[in-house]
Amino acid sequence: MDFAKLYSLQSVLERCQGLLWRDFTTVSRQEEFPDVPAERVLELLDSEKLQASEEELVETMLHWARQQRGQRMVHLARLLGRLCLPLVDSVFFTDVLEADKLVQQCNNCWALLQEARLYHVYGREISSERTRPRRQSGWAEMIVVIGHNRSDISWTSLTEKLDPASGKWFPSATVPGYGKCEFAVCELQSHIYLSGGQLNSSDVWCLMPQLAQWVRVGSLQVGRQQHKKTCLRGKIRCPSCLICSTKSPSCHQWLSSMECYSVFENAWKPVAPPLLTVSSSALARCSGKLYIIGGAVNNDSNTNK
Repeated sequence: MDFAKLYSLQSVLERCQGLLWRDFTTVSRQEEFPDVPAERVLELLDSEKLQASEEELVETMLHWARQQRGQRMVHLARLLGRLCLPLVDSVFFTDVLEADKLVQQCNNCWALLQEARLYHVYGREISSERTRPRRQSGWAEMIVVIGHNRSDISWTSLTEKLDPASGKWFPSATVPGYGKCEFAVCELQSHIYLSGGQLNSSDVWCLMPQLAQWVRVGSLQVGRQQHKKTCLRGKIRCPSCLICSTKSPSCHQWLSSMECYSVFENAWKPVAPPLLTVSSSALARCSGKLYIIGGAVNNDSNTNK
């Protein structure tokens, strides 16, 4: 590549660059790679066209740093900071990255490791440039739409997903036998959780993208509809809601309880209720706190709190 740059051989340079991006893992195993200067390595890691897994990149950077340990130790945190460490396999993270003595001796790497640990527990509550997958990684963020109304009385569990990169909608797995409305949906650790719905359903389903199917998980302790939920500190929070009488659906009652779901326990547990009982509110999390915004306090009025 240096030869092509020196003599302005643009076509040769482009072919070399393409080969480097496409076969980076193979190129990095060549004898010459450990001699590549730090700035050139950083430039490579910044490329969205790099076709290698984050685990392969971690091993390559550690190998590069070990070749001249005394001089390259100062570059280790910068190199690892260019990688998507929160997205590496959790077993690899524990057995390889955290266990590496070079990483353990680098104080500047501790913040990067802590960010990855928090991401493995809290999911997308932790956000930085390192939690965004590379374009060539095979990971893709999707927008998912669940359910629609075919008529006044017919609700379906149709699920579709939008790939923002291509701008195309694709069919996804439907919730088995779940023709309900007024349910709540949220995302936790790349899984989508759907709960409740008419009439006062306590069902909870989880869409697992790896399997492309819905799996039933622990049920709510109290059936809910017209409710919202969101994840906070690695758990799903489901605050107050509206419930209907099974004998007279037009008879409404506002429920003030809040439940919390733990993925590890696969169970919902009651937690402190909100100060104001509302339904159809908006939820937001910020700085480790849950904010409940607006909502209906009865059949005739809403709140601005």
